[in-house]
Amino acid sequence: MANLIQILENSGQYESAIKIYDRKLRFQPEDANIWNRRGLMLEKLNRYDEALIAFKEAKRNSEKILKYKPEDADSWFQKGLALTGIRQYKEAIFAYQNVLKIEPDFAPALYNIACCYAQEDNSELAIHNLQKAIILNRELYLRDAKIDSDFDRIREYPSFQALFEAE
Repeated sequence: MANLIQILENSGQYESAIKIYDRKLRFQPEDANIWNRRGLMLEKLNRYDEALIAFKEAKRNSEKILKYKPEDADSWFQKGLALTGIRQYKEAIFAYQNVLKIEPDFAPALYNIACCYAQEDNSELAIHNLQKAIILNRELYLRDAKIDSDFDRIREYPSFQALFEAE
């Protein structure tokens, strides 16, 4: 089913992907990852109020797990994604930093920290964290950073442009 959802998401069939996430949530109502994915699909459909509800549910479910498993990197990551979804960037950065305390080379956390700092127009910290992610997976994060709208605020900065000169 994961492959089907990926195909639906990649082909822009967000409504169909949401229906599958809804079915999955009937059996796994506390799965923060499903709530986060559902929220992302709703955002793509410009259904922001519903997306906000999904992200808040993901945050709540992540926090439940973290109460008894504070060293659960995935729960910190899911909480970070949820906080990013509801535009609470400082709190999201804190959650991602907790991921890195547990798994120091977890590149998606570094990349998402960079995105959060870019959204706050903090180019220095955005680029610093993006560079760290690029060191861990150059091809993926250079490609993503080129098109990720999170970096639109800093895209024209010379220090951001310099990341792509050595490609």
